[in-house]
Amino acid sequence: MISAKYLCIDDQTAETIDPVLYALEGPDKSIEFSKMHPKELAEQFERIKQESSRGVPFGVLVDLRLDELPDDDGNKVFYRGSTLAQDLRTRMALGEIDNFPIVLWSVNDKLARSYEPDSASHDLFDAVYLKDGPDVSSPEGIAKRTLQLQAFAVGYCYLKECLNLKGEGESWDLPRALGVSGADLDILDPRLVQYLLSSEVVYVFARKVLNSLIREEGILVGERMLAAKLGIDIEASGDSWEGLLSALGECRYSGVFSEAYTRWWLHRISSYWDKLNSGKGALRRFGASGRVRVLNDALGLSLVAATPLVEGYSDRFSTLCIATSAPLDTVDAFKVLRVDGFPWQESRYVSAYAAGNRINRTLWKIDPLEMERYLEFKEGLKNG
Repeated sequence: MISAKYLCIDDQTAETIDPVLYALEGPDKSIEFSKMHPKELAEQFERIKQESSRGVPFGVLVDLRLDELPDDDGNKVFYRGSTLAQDLRTRMALGEIDNFPIVLWSVNDKLARSYEPDSASHDLFDAVYLKDGPDVSSPEGIAKRTLQLQAFAVGYCYLKECLNLKGEGESWDLPRALGVSGADLDILDPRLVQYLLSSEVVYVFARKVLNSLIREEGILVGERMLAAKLGIDIEASGDSWEGLLSALGECRYSGVFSEAYTRWWLHRISSYWDKLNSGKGALRRFGASGRVRVLNDALGLSLVAATPLVEGYSDRFSTLCIATSAPLDTVDAFKVLRVDGFPWQESRYVSAYAAGNRINRTLWKIDPLEMERYLEFKEGLKNG
């Protein structure tokens, strides 16, 4: 059964695009692509409006540079993918067309030159994929993107059902959209709740959920962050890690887009730990070995504790090193500067080891509030 349809708008040849689109459809053909060479905006809009009104989950996959190659008749447009996306988003906000996901794809060089400097266009797209990177060139990348594309299209349809257009009560059925109970909602940061409720446009709500909740560690955490907070070495734990994830099923995020993004509610993890540990102390009080001992004893597993990145570092892990992805206690790290974060998202940290060795230096910049301590640390390294 086809669960989503996408219109691919790209000026490259069929020989270049077709093999990738065929792979992205997935082994069970969960996505069906139709493709077209870019047309003038009015004609392009009519085609998209027609495709999006067929009553099935729908989305648009659009190239960044639509203005480079002519079609078979020698016609070439003079706008880019971001221009088309802006026009479509404006029409969605005005109610002229239905809301649907828009995904950008392009080669790395063009993204760097034409997309990344244009920060105003970043909120137009639900995702950005690299044509010449692992996104669509490896089996793992393709499987991940297929799942995301399907989840975006289906998720938009789901959000339309969660939108309250009767003018009574809140604009969104937030518990339904996020897959939580009213009790969960009372625990969430009220600033997040207000942020999500502040717009009645589906694509805006979708963007807020994706960028402020799902894609950033904080209220929700991904698998690696979950392992760090529980003090577990995933690879060394083997099947016991899967056993733990099964036991944590009640903590898993089940809201919109959850089919493509595996996440866990941090407050539910804390509650689960308190029940297992009979109120003998919060996670933060235990080192990795202590946390693993509690989990193994309670669940009959053989989990293996994670070890610190550097000998002598604390194993009371609470986060991940942004440079090495190793579990980390913040006492052995420096806070990283963030200019686009929200209060309910976790701060990012780089380990002193990675900072001292300038590992993945482009990924981090020391927070100004940490600069004095960082400079003292560097001076200490010089003096040996």
